[in-house]
Amino acid sequence: MISNAGDCFFVGHYGVTTSMWQTIDLSDKISFELIDTQTVRYNLSGWLGGVSAEDDYVVVSLTFLNSNGQIAMGNYTSIGLILASDRGSSTKLMPQIALGTIPAGTRSMLVCVTINRNAGNVNDGYLDNLALYAY
Repeated sequence: MISNAGDCFFVGHYGVTTSMWQTIDLSDKISFELIDTQTVRYNLSGWLGGVSAEDDYVVVSLTFLNSNGQIAMGNYTSIGLILASDRGSSTKLMPQIALGTIPAGTRSMLVCVTINRNAGNVNDGYLDNLALYAY
C-alpha cells in the first residue's frame, strides 16, 4: 500500500455525487493464458476518508470484464465506505485494500470511483493514492 499521502488526492467538491472511471485493457499487459489459469492476482488499494462527523464517503469498485465487455463470472470487488464512526468522527484518511485472483475470462478491468455527500454543502469524501496492481 502506498503511504505517501497527498500525492494523488481527490475530493467530491460541490456535487452530491462525483464519479470517475477508467477501463483498463489487459490485452497488451498480461497473458490471457495466465489469467485463464487463474494465476494472476490483483491488489486494489487507497486511502479513503472524510471530514469530522460528516458521513460523506468514497467507494472504489473493480469490475472484471470479458471480451464482450460483460462482467466476467459476476466478479466484482470494492474498497471503501469509511463513515464518520469508522474515523472516530475525525478528519482523516484510512488505508483500504482488496486482494484476490483475476477471474478466468477477464480481458479488461473497470475501476470506478464514487464520492457521495451525505451532509453539508460540500462533498467531503476523500480519496488519496488509489493504486491497482496485477502480478
